[in-house]
Amino acid sequence: MDSFCVKHGVKLPSLNDPFTQESEGPRMHPEVSQAVSHIVSAAAQLIAIVRPAPVTLMTTAIQVHVSSALRVAVDSNVVEILREAGSQGLHVRQISAKNGIDSGKLGRILRLLASEHIFNEIAPDTFSNNRISSAIDTGKSFDGLVSQPDMKFIGTNGIAAGISRFTDESVKSSAYLYEALTDPEFSKKADPFHTAFNLAYKTNLPLFPWLGQAGNEQRLRRFGIAIDGGNKMLPPNGILMGYPWSSLSLGSVIVDVGGGIGTESMKIAKEFPSLKLIVQDTRDVVGNGIKYFETQFPEGMSSGRVTFQVHDFLQRQPVTNARVFFLRLILHDWPDETCIRILKNLRDSANPNTELIINECIMDYACPVDRITVKDIPGAVGQTPPSPLLSNMGHARIFNYLIDLQMAIMLNGVERTIEQYAELFQKSGWELKQVFRMPEGHAMLHKIVGVPSIQSVIT
Repeated sequence: MDSFCVKHGVKLPSLNDPFTQESEGPRMHPEVSQAVSHIVSAAAQLIAIVRPAPVTLMTTAIQVHVSSALRVAVDSNVVEILREAGSQGLHVRQISAKNGIDSGKLGRILRLLASEHIFNEIAPDTFSNNRISSAIDTGKSFDGLVSQPDMKFIGTNGIAAGISRFTDESVKSSAYLYEALTDPEFSKKADPFHTAFNLAYKTNLPLFPWLGQAGNEQRLRRFGIAIDGGNKMLPPNGILMGYPWSSLSLGSVIVDVGGGIGTESMKIAKEFPSLKLIVQDTRDVVGNGIKYFETQFPEGMSSGRVTFQVHDFLQRQPVTNARVFFLRLILHDWPDETCIRILKNLRDSANPNTELIINECIMDYACPVDRITVKDIPGAVGQTPPSPLLSNMGHARIFNYLIDLQMAIMLNGVERTIEQYAELFQKSGWELKQVFRMPEGHAMLHKIVGVPSIQSVIT
């Protein structure tokens, strides 16, 4: 890491430097991100070795209080208060005078977070922001947040919205995971109506319809912005990496299935003007996408290179001349049965030259695997980390495994292994062709490519 920074004339920011997206740039470089992963994995494994087992277990069991403390800091605007106070920080009584949180309890909350290197305690009961806490900063004035609380996350980088969402619905729902797994009715279901979330919030609605209910407007708004916050953990142009978009012929049609407002399609359209993109989503989302393109990339639509289409991917796919069907973070929302239905709809509208690209996490086992059915598929097997690190890089990739449970708890969704993707392909008329893995990092979306299977073409 040091040699890379010297070579490129950059430095890794210290914990005391404020967070900026630009400052994270060196960490996204493949050399550095791999080194970071090895360091994080080794450090966590070393802690597990040297710390007494009961202490590790008990600490892990009550780690949920860190999440709860983080929510207090985000939703009571502590970060913005401290930013306005400057580098000298602020005594907890002065913070309390602004946000109304009891000073005694708030001090304990911030001290816990400072012990996790989120905030600095620069003097007894006096706190300031550091690089990690400043990543939650909305950039807005405290007075503005108080006068317009519904606008808190609008126009931000989405990180604060993501933290607020995870520490609210997700934490509350997670407490019901055991009940969902042992309930006589819920334990037998794999649909979005029978989840830990449903038990926690005492609702018969799946997550997304529930978010659309009257009274949940702020939660829905926060959810949408939080999605963008999650993207901040990824290379900004990751969509362009790996798969050879430039090899597609002039006028090739790419269908971005469930593509939201077209954020990823915009990147492809700007980089490869010879391609045509169709962004599909629900009516409301498509409307927002058109507005987004009109302000951010109007020539994309005026040239006809980018179009929007209202479509439910659970229904038959209307586009029959696609060179590529592209699905980013779609399948992890759904159980296998629904995923097979989604992919079958695409297969029924595919032609022999169509490729399917699934842009998702790939879950690896925490142990060495000698036998894997797809080992001959290019890219299917990832790099083996140096011994004695865990085969899945352990804590370096723990976010992926936390998100896997997040999907199960909230939607009965699942993050999958490469063999599980291959099985979904096989059952829906596709065949796994190649995997384009991203460079080592903390949360990476790989490109899993399929083609129409020979069997399905014949039948």
